[in-house]
Formats: sequence, C-alpha cells, structure tokens
Amino acid sequence: MRFRYLSILPEWQEDFHEYQRLLARRFAVVCAVMGLIILPFFQAADLWAGLGLAEYRWDHLEWRILPMVTAVGILILRWRIPDGAWPRLMLMLYALSAMVMMTGMVAEHMVEPNGHEAFMTKGLVVIVALAAVLATAGARDLLLVYGLPLVALAFVVVRAPVTLLEIFRLLIHPLIMTVMGVVISEVLYRIRLEAFIARQTLAQSASTDVLTGLRNRRAFDSLLETEHSRCLRHGASYALIMADLDHFKQVNDTHGHDVGDEVLRELAQRLQATLRTEDELGRWGGEEFMVLLRDSHQREAGSVAEKLRRTVADVAFQTTAGSLPITTSLGVAVFDGEERASMVVRRVDLALYAAKDNGRNRYESA
Repeated sequence: MRFRYLSILPEWQEDFHEYQRLLARRFAVVCAVMGLIILPFFQAADLWAGLGLAEYRWDHLEWRILPMVTAVGILILRWRIPDGAWPRLMLMLYALSAMVMMTGMVAEHMVEPNGHEAFMTKGLVVIVALAAVLATAGARDLLLVYGLPLVALAFVVVRAPVTLLEIFRLLIHPLIMTVMGVVISEVLYRIRLEAFIARQTLAQSASTDVLTGLRNRRAFDSLLETEHSRCLRHGASYALIMADLDHFKQVNDTHGHDVGDEVLRELAQRLQATLRTEDELGRWGGEEFMVLLRDSHQREAGSVAEKLRRTVADVAFQTTAGSLPITTSLGVAVFDGEERASMVVRRVDLALYAAKDNGRNRYESA
C-alpha cells in the first residue's frame, strides 16, 4: 500500500515509503513476539480460580487464535521475505485482529452479564492505545482497525440485556481512548514525518553543492564507488567524462566571482539538460564537473562528450556582465576492469589535460 505524502518532496517519496516499511516491519516483529508471549499467558491465567474465568477459557481461546496466527505469519514473513512489501499490511492486520479479539470478548461478557465486563473493557482500552501507536501512517490506518470492530461491538451491545447507563459506564473509557488514539496516531505520524524530513534535509545538504544543486565530490565519489563495484560484479561497463571550463580564471578576474558563479550555474543546467535521465552529473571541484554514464562504451561516451562540448560552446552565456563566449575541455575514460574506481578517475583526469594541451574546446579519450 502506498500513499502520496504531500508534505514530502517528490524525490523523497520512495525513501519515505521505505522508511515507513522498515518502521512497520520493526513494529510488526516486536508485537508478534510479545503477542506470542502475552496471549498464552492470559490464556493460562483464565484457569486462576480468583479470576473466575475458567469456564470461558475455550471461548477466549477462540478469540485469541486470530492475533496469534497473525503473529506467527509475521515471523514467517520476516524470516522468508524480510525485504517484502508485507510489513504495513500485516501490522494493520495484527492490530485489527487484536481489536476483534477484545471487542469480541467484551461483547460476549456483556451479552451474558457475569461481572467480568469491566475487566474486559480495561483490556479493550489497552488494545485501542496499542493500535494507535502501531498506526505508522497516522489516523488513516485506524479507519478499518477501529471502525469494523467497534461497529460490530455496538451492534451486539444494543441488543445485550444491560441498561443504557451500564453500557455507557462500561464503554465510556474505550470510546474516549478511541478518540485519543486517533489524535495520538496522527501526532506520532507527524513527528516521524518531521524527523524524516530533517534527516533527509541534513543528508542532502551534506551531499549537495550549494551553488549548482548538483552532487558534491563526496556524494559523487560514493556513487562512483557503488557503480564501480556493480560493474566488477556483473561484468558491466561505465564511462566517466570530466569537463573543465577553459580560461575560467579570466572570467573571475575580469567580471568578478558573482559572474563566475552565474556561469557555473548555467553550465550545470546545460550539462544536465544534455544528459540522459540515468546519467549522473556532479561538481568535482571549482570549475570541474564529472559525468557518470552507466552501461556506456567508448563510442557512446565520445558522442556524449561532443554533445556536451557543443552545448557549452554553441550558445554564449547570458550574465549580468553581458554575453560571454564560454568553452570547455573534456576528458573521457571507460571502465576497463580496473580494481579501483580511482584508477579510472586518474585516466579521465589525464585525458582532460590532454584536451587542454591540444588546444582546448575539445575532448580527448584516455
């Protein structure tokens, strides 16, 4: 089940879904283990003479079977397919089964008044509160979890041989807890949402170049290491293109660093617009930019490098200092089974210097 969280940036939607899935899996496993400990304990406690519930032990077992079976199912899924999409669905099913269990037991004791109704409603308050905590997506998770069991309970209770005053006295606390549960679940959801956004913002600021909005060198290095490892494992290939503005120091010295920043921002936009969606662009440092082309070989990489060169050189850059002709030199290197990604970076760096030595406004291949 997926919801579009309007407070989350579009590029964070998948990450937030994964965060919710892992949270639901953690909750589900903990509750499953606790349920398989607590429910048999209460089943055994029914035999305690002081409670006077021995005659209901089999009736209570029938109600307790559903959450126990759900708990076993959760642990099996955690063992067999830990990365599956099941956690939130199973967590909701577990909360629903617990609500069905307690509302069923309350209804059973109210239909045949025996003095244990008040004891059962205390258990219902606990389960209502537990369901609120387990609602990882907020109040929307409680529509079914609260709604179905409580409607069924109301249908049974109005036909029970007890007065309205007695019904009110028994159910007022579970009903108050239900309202509080909706509020609690939504507050917890908002807290988790804000914590996720804060964490994502911090991670993004640590991995993003402030001026261009591209990946910074540290983030690009991490991306490159991951791609390099993938290609080593699967025998795939990738290419690197390093681009460096020609005579950029003259732009800064003549027009100032503000104009230089304008040129860098415009350059980043042009390069990004020229690349495919699956290609990666980052600011390597200063006026140097690095491109990662996945599943590319020499011919494709050279073609992309030439497109990048033209997109810079063919149209002058419009700045507050006027129209500026800008060119760039590029180096190209294709992964050739090197043990380390730094070896490919070294080759693309040498190719870039060759392009500069050979007249600039061109690309050279390693």
